[in-house]
Amino acid sequence: MPEINEKDFLKQINERSFSPIYFIYGEDVYLRQQYVKKLCDAVVTELPEMNFPKLDGKTASLQQISDEVYQFPLMSDKRCVLVDDFDIAALDSQGVDTLFDMFSDIPETTVLVFVFNTVIVDVKNKKSPWASLIRKLSKFGDTVDCAYKTDAELMKYIDKWVGKRGVNFERSVCKYLIDTVGRDMKKLQVEVDKLCAYKKDYVSKADIDKLSAKTVEATQYMLPKAVLSLNISNSLNILSDLFDMKFEPIAINNSLIDSFVDIYRVKTALDCGKRSTEIAEDFGYAKNRLFVLENAERYAKKYSFKTI
Repeated sequence: MPEINEKDFLKQINERSFSPIYFIYGEDVYLRQQYVKKLCDAVVTELPEMNFPKLDGKTASLQQISDEVYQFPLMSDKRCVLVDDFDIAALDSQGVDTLFDMFSDIPETTVLVFVFNTVIVDVKNKKSPWASLIRKLSKFGDTVDCAYKTDAELMKYIDKWVGKRGVNFERSVCKYLIDTVGRDMKKLQVEVDKLCAYKKDYVSKADIDKLSAKTVEATQYMLPKAVLSLNISNSLNILSDLFDMKFEPIAINNSLIDSFVDIYRVKTALDCGKRSTEIAEDFGYAKNRLFVLENAERYAKKYSFKTI
């Protein structure tokens, strides 16, 4: 299934030019929920209680999915079948063949939506069974990867959320919030709502420290920044927080190692006259993780190869 970006996905919804099948997956919970809701609401315009069946993929059989797919819509031009967490990669060869047969013969009146909330769809690893499945299914519909947004994209969302409240968030404060609570948009929205309820005019970094719950991932990400900035006091405080969160020492060490590897790669790229982001494809950095290389560039310029 060809992967479509957010712009093309929303265009399909607005123009009601739906693909017969959608696979919606990825790490951002907020985006998954929003995309599924927008899509299904657009497909089913009449009698959702009859034309919008939802199946639990953990217990649903292929026959149950097929039965729903081949029913005709009632007083509506379209029917939407939503299947949550159906692990296609766990099917045997006969099951996959059966699924392919159904995909090749979906009625024009049905839009079949697979959403993966707990099942991990690994398409980046070429050895993953998902990678080969996606290639084989490419002629039947579209995939939508709800990957975490970049810092710039997240800031636009935060501006949109706080703009409705009339609360001022400076760009540096937005960035600090992202660094503190992580990149999951659902968590970010909760924290923005909390901060806006507390401060009606202006939100500062101190307000974030006081009110926002730090995630393990965000705290882990903050440690290398503190170490690289030679801020010993802050480094020890963050390390203490990670230990309180029962985070494994090996994982903490890996986080630090990864940061120095990023810096070394960027330092080498700069030494060869390249920009930091030019090496993203060579080392498999996803587009939404280019900020890692951009951050590494600051330290690469600061330290020598010997120091790194």
